[in-house]
Amino acid sequence: MSNTYFHIQAVAPHTTAFRPFSVGGIYTIGGQLNPYLSRLKISATRGHPSLPPGETQRSYIFMLRESVFENVRLTCFPHLPSRYTALWMCEDLETARQWHVRLPHQGDRQILEIRLLEGATHTAYEDHITALPENIDELERRADLYWRGVKGRQLSEVLCTGRIEILRAIPV
Repeated sequence: MSNTYFHIQAVAPHTTAFRPFSVGGIYTIGGQLNPYLSRLKISATRGHPSLPPGETQRSYIFMLRESVFENVRLTCFPHLPSRYTALWMCEDLETARQWHVRLPHQGDRQILEIRLLEGATHTAYEDHITALPENIDELERRADLYWRGVKGRQLSEVLCTGRIEILRAIPV
């Protein structure tokens, strides 16, 4: 198994509190909430005229999903990296390019080639993640498949905690 992965780095409004990775840098991942969970933690939980229709419901759907997934991980798979603090990576450049065109981030983006120096990874599949409103039983079933790494037909993602080195930046 290779210890080289690819990560999409976005310089976007939800990442301003995070220092961008630099080529040649060595970083420790897992000690704080990642940009996605940091944004989710302060997301809209009540309606406001400035919010697009459905934004509050979408926020609750994502918050419930992430809470259930973390609960299942802590209970049944505590040795795996948490979606709360992990870095999302891809196993190959082609998968990273596919994720790149699908992610809704605004701002500058690049794909970084990363070497895992030490730490833990978990490969899962987007088939088990949903943006639909589901009840807790449904989410727990999905979470179990996700954390067991049951292969899906859609794109994979690799969660990582530990020490990484940034090898190169690939413009997109």
